[in-house]
Amino acid sequence: MPPFEHLDRLGIFGGTVIVAHAVYPTAREIKLMAERRVGVVHNPGSNMKLASGVAPVPEMLQAGIAVGLGTDGSASNNNLSIFK
Repeated sequence: MPPFEHLDRLGIFGGTVIVAHAVYPTAREIKLMAERRVGVVHNPGSNMKLASGVAPVPEMLQAGIAVGLGTDGSASNNNLSIFK
């Protein structure tokens, strides 16, 4: 079972939830996150440094998911500036 479906089954998506990264959600998971009004914090600098992948931000925005920008922590990012 994909991670976001598993979290939903556990009842995690029943309240206010913001997830970090969301690099590899399936189309079904994107729809689920939109339905449950789950927010996403996209951390592009961290994802590039760790080679985690690229979050499907356009698809998430198109589905109506609120997407913010973050920097993650200093262990996974050389700079905590959102603009750098």
